[in-house]
Amino acid sequence: RASDRRIPIRRKSGGVVQKNIDDTETHKILKSIKNDWDKQILIKFFDWINNKCLTGDARFCKIAQVEQGNDYVAFFLTNSIQLNAIRTRYEICGYLSYTSNIRKPKIYYADLTHYNDTNILWIQDNYITSPNMKNKGIGSAGMSCIKNLAVQLNCEKIQGKAQVTNVINKNEMDKLISFYSKNGFTINPANDIITFLL
Repeated sequence: RASDRRIPIRRKSGGVVQKNIDDTETHKILKSIKNDWDKQILIKFFDWINNKCLTGDARFCKIAQVEQGNDYVAFFLTNSIQLNAIRTRYEICGYLSYTSNIRKPKIYYADLTHYNDTNILWIQDNYITSPNMKNKGIGSAGMSCIKNLAVQLNCEKIQGKAQVTNVINKNEMDKLISFYSKNGFTINPANDIITFLL
């Protein structure tokens, strides 16, 4: 949009601050890994995380271990765009450690809008990009990044609409509602609006 104004990712206004992965955290993770090959992959992943932050491409949010495996996901605030005086858009992306590819594929994506006038962080999109990576704790780790962003922005609540992509599937909708409930959200059954009060 012509009216959109990009805000540099290193912006410090609005309570969101840039940070790299903490050395204490990396040492704790590496100490728990027994296999030298896995350690080398993680060391390269930590370097990739810090480089991504240093180049200004993203702000590091957190790192989380994938359930049922030795892989880790690094979460970043990758974009912030002020849409108008009362709305700012944010994106949070997660990248998996196991790939040696320099251009790591996104495994998690969240598209969020902060409404300054009502102090609500609205979830536009929130999903795992790979079906075989579902039910491994990645969505809940991403949700904790969303909650942290809402706190940093002084939001009163997080809201969104629980909706399944592509087709209406009751089983998928039940899983989605279960996911949000597990992460502390209430769901209004009349309109599928999810709410988390801060």
